[in-house]
Amino acid sequence: MPPTEPPPASQRPPPPPAAAAMAPSFPGFPALPPELRTHIWQYFAPVDPHRAPQVLCFEVGGARGRKGRMAVRPCPRLAQQTASVRAMLGVHQESRAAAKDAFPHVLGRYEGRKLVLRFDRRRDVGGDGNDARRNDNNNNDNSGPGISPVFMEQVQQLAVGPRFFDMYRLNLRHPQMLLRFLRLYTALAVVYYALDASVVEDAGCAWCTSADAAAHHFYLAETDEDARAPRSRRQEVLYCWPDLAAGGGRRERAEREPSLRAVDFAASPRLRDLLEMLSGGPPPGYPVQTIRADSAYLHLSDDEVRRLEAVEYWPMVAFAGFYSIRRYRALGGVEVEKHPDDSDSD
Repeated sequence: MPPTEPPPASQRPPPPPAAAAMAPSFPGFPALPPELRTHIWQYFAPVDPHRAPQVLCFEVGGARGRKGRMAVRPCPRLAQQTASVRAMLGVHQESRAAAKDAFPHVLGRYEGRKLVLRFDRRRDVGGDGNDARRNDNNNNDNSGPGISPVFMEQVQQLAVGPRFFDMYRLNLRHPQMLLRFLRLYTALAVVYYALDASVVEDAGCAWCTSADAAAHHFYLAETDEDARAPRSRRQEVLYCWPDLAAGGGRRERAEREPSLRAVDFAASPRLRDLLEMLSGGPPPGYPVQTIRADSAYLHLSDDEVRRLEAVEYWPMVAFAGFYSIRRYRALGGVEVEKHPDDSDSD
């Protein structure tokens, strides 16, 4: 039997709606019950309004070609830290409302005006990601994309890295330089000294495992670009700090906690002495040369001095890497849930 010829194109049936199955929109979504829509959004990109606080990592340094100006640049992990909230902000008005409820404040704009970074300034901590291996002479590189200056106006809690203090001797190296840095943050209320757990004895880490400590467990998923970065930028990190914003008497208990005092390395008293000298005059016997040098270097107004005097100073301990986090668990720390934005795979 000879094969039959196919019918002409005008008589052929229409192709199956395969393209419709791959359509970028779902018109029937608004008809779903609100509870189901909320569940779908949370499955798409988890954003929990009752989430644990987190540490957002940035690098603050001199701007290239602009002497005396500061620039804010994101750390490599920031894109993954904010992936969920940025996805929720860019999809639908319902998802945007959920994201804005969990992250009510605008931290800044990343890469010009393309990406808006949001956070909760009452609970989240902005971290200065410059480490001890990068001195001030190397902090003038502004080759990467920056973040708008609104960053300095929004951060209320700030973690400062070891470029301001000696981690091994646990004391401040340059209190004047730290004050010049802190004056940039006009809404600052709390400063955390970010200590690596490797330089803190077990007695100084005991408070990290208590219920009064805030903890942010972050795992940086490795991508092709991250694989070429230094290993220190590709590791798992667990930050612990006194959860002062949680209430319930946590602040009072933190002030009485002896292990917190074990890592309070008298940095704030040195700052207090310097601020008292600027606001009320030098103490008896203070060297005249030092007074002139401090005054010329700081250029702090009376309002800036009063604002910096009201800032609180507390320790923060970072358990970085597999063995350090295993030490945290050995100290009695419970298994901390990883940040919902994080993933063990790409």
